[in-house]
Amino acid sequence: QWSANPQPGWYDLTSNSGSLRLNTKPIPEMATNLWMQPNIIFQKFPALEFSNTVKVDVSNLKAGEETGLLIFGRDYASLAIKATENEYSIEQRVCKSADKNIPETVNEKVTTTKTVIYLKSDITDGGMTQFKYSLDGKKFTNIGEPFKAREGKWVGAKSGLYALKSKSTGISGYALFDWFRVEPVK
Repeated sequence: QWSANPQPGWYDLTSNSGSLRLNTKPIPEMATNLWMQPNIIFQKFPALEFSNTVKVDVSNLKAGEETGLLIFGRDYASLAIKATENEYSIEQRVCKSADKNIPETVNEKVTTTKTVIYLKSDITDGGMTQFKYSLDGKKFTNIGEPFKAREGKWVGAKSGLYALKSKSTGISGYALFDWFRVEPVK
């Protein structure tokens, strides 16, 4: 489910067979967080406890662009990968009162030159979420503080993927998601 009526340029399922390509789209003017970002693809929480894990290739993001995994509601948290000229910043962010256009805060960040990164969110009873990342798909490292998921405007909390850029000029890059797995928390 998209956060707005989907547009053909937001994604591609055919260029890289078996993968979801999310093209970066600019942040809406006047937005200070992801609340009004139209090109977020969501899934409602499937259970009280579960893990989301994604494998993403960020080699086609341009400097200033980002992609990520998020747990979304009136408050949200994300595990974002932001491209710079020479490396990628993996950032765990939180936004309280997103529906009131309150800016995000970065809780923790690490940098890497790796272009294939695994992002994970473990959700336990009560919506408590712990984000993790891995550079090899085997050993996951906690990042940031636990976050309590909160309902959205018309539905409960959701898991999502996004890709954005800060400017509306220039050719857009993209993130390539090889897979998205929903599994029991281990």
